[in-house]
This record gives sequence, structure tokens and C-alpha cells, in this order.
Amino acid sequence: LLSRRQRQMCIRDRNKSVSFNSNDVSQPSGVTVYHMKKALLGTAMHSFAEAFVQAEQEYGVNAFFLAGVVSLESGWAKSERARNGSNNLTGHAVYNDTSVGTYFSSYTECVLITARDIARDYLSPNGIYNNGLSVDGVNTKYSASADWDIKVTEIAYSLLSKANS
Repeated sequence: LLSRRQRQMCIRDRNKSVSFNSNDVSQPSGVTVYHMKKALLGTAMHSFAEAFVQAEQEYGVNAFFLAGVVSLESGWAKSERARNGSNNLTGHAVYNDTSVGTYFSSYTECVLITARDIARDYLSPNGIYNNGLSVDGVNTKYSASADWDIKVTEIAYSLLSKANS
């Protein structure tokens, strides 16, 4: 059973609003597990909602942005690569059609490693692929698709809307 204080904190967390800024994906969303599970309800990604919260807390990558990347890259965790035992939700280390890619022990590990790499390589001022903090800036070096940033942004804002409803 939860104490009175714990119950009050749960209610406070559920009533707070979370955020996503497509111009700065290093800006924290303030997401809780409750919000992320609410946002991912009805998707194959619901079961690893905690990974997005942990990734934001550990690496400073907005959880809704990261969920947008994972959703797009893995077809909402239904792609062959995501389900073939590699647990590779993001096409990590996949550079062409013949790339094997990285094998992860779990979906959580994939989310965390992807967040770490995005923070270090794309969002850090000294990152080898840094081109700013926006979704568009990340897209410049992350994906060959010209509309990747638009799709990730649309998914992230859709998830944000569900989380705040």
C-alpha cells in the first residue's frame, strides 16, 4: 500500500503537463512512466515505456523525440529487424541493405544505447555528427530520408498529445 504522501505524489505526477520541442530535442520533457505508458497505449512499444523515461533522465534526449525515432525506425516495434532476435529498434549500425546491425540483449538496451549515441554524437557540441539540437539538425546526418524529421516530429507530437490528454 502507498502512503498518503506517495499517493499525493502519484496524483501530482499524473496531473503535470509534459513537453516536446522539435527545435531542441535535448530539452527534457518531464515525462513520467505514467505519461509514457499513456502515450504508447495500444502499441507494441507500451511494454518498454520505462526505457524512454530512463533514457531521457540518463542521457538528456527528449523521451518523445526518442519514441518518435524508435516508432519510425521499427514500424512501432513490428519490423523484422526489431523482432528477429536482435532487439534492434532503431537500425543501429545499419548502413545499407547488407548491414547486420547491432544485436541488443533487450529493447531497453537498444533505447538506452541509441539515446547515448544521439546525445554524444548528434547533440553534443563536440559530436561527430552535430548539426544543431533540432530534429532537422539530427536528420541531416542520422537518416538519408529527406522527410525523416517531419515523420519523427509528427509522431512525437502525437505521443505528446496522448500523454497530456
